[in-house]
Amino acid sequence: MTRTEFLARWAARGAELKQMSAMVDGHQIIAGFLSELENLFREEDSEILTLEQAAEHSGYSVDHLARAVGSGSSNRQ
Repeated sequence: MTRTEFLARWAARGAELKQMSAMVDGHQIIAGFLSELENLFREEDSEILTLEQAAEHSGYSVDHLARAVGSGSSNRQ
């Protein structure tokens, strides 16, 4: 699920509840929201990028990233 899909899904849920003047369990609604948000973040964090995408996100050149991958170097500490 993308962020746009996530937001649209929760906006639609909110609109449905408003239209029905629903009395809801706020804890249950928030728990569902957080669970789906956590899944979205997990999906985004585990997404594998191409070198081109990684270069776009990081600001490093494709060549630099290719050399770093080839040498096994990392900026993580």
